[in-house]
Amino acid sequence: MARAPLYRLLDVQVEGPALWDRRAPHITPCVRSETYRHEPSGRVVRIHRRRGYGFSALRKAVFGELGVFFYRGDSMGEGGSGNLWLLREHVREVLRCLPAGGLFVTDGSQHGRAERGEYDSFWRYRDLKVEDVQALLQSAEPFADGAGRQFRCVGYAGRRYGRTLAWQRLT
Repeated sequence: MARAPLYRLLDVQVEGPALWDRRAPHITPCVRSETYRHEPSGRVVRIHRRRGYGFSALRKAVFGELGVFFYRGDSMGEGGSGNLWLLREHVREVLRCLPAGGLFVTDGSQHGRAERGEYDSFWRYRDLKVEDVQALLQSAEPFADGAGRQFRCVGYAGRRYGRTLAWQRLT
């Protein structure tokens, strides 16, 4: 018996070229915006996916507050962005857009270049040798940063490149 979908796609908009020449020296930015309705509650959700120049996208292509920042599977080469999102300065940029209740979801990509300190919980559990997901979630300790923002781990999104955890900003 088929289940009714929880979300219904309402609209898709694309700004910028959907395709670009991979041999071109610069990526032409493109934003795909999808609007969904959560059928049980009627809540409308918008997802914006942007290709090209991640840092400037956060700084210039402002969509308001971020409900979710999702960063997984990045590298310095082989098609990776090379953006070091887990450097303290970039984490702080993201967190300025992420309100209380928002999610910071990451597998800790590029963590080897990030500084140890207040945000290392975002990658500390990446290679933890725990197979039981519940044990992993229980081991992920809540933390706070220097600005007083508090976080707790609220979910697990798989182990595609490394363990991907969802951290909710509490304050």
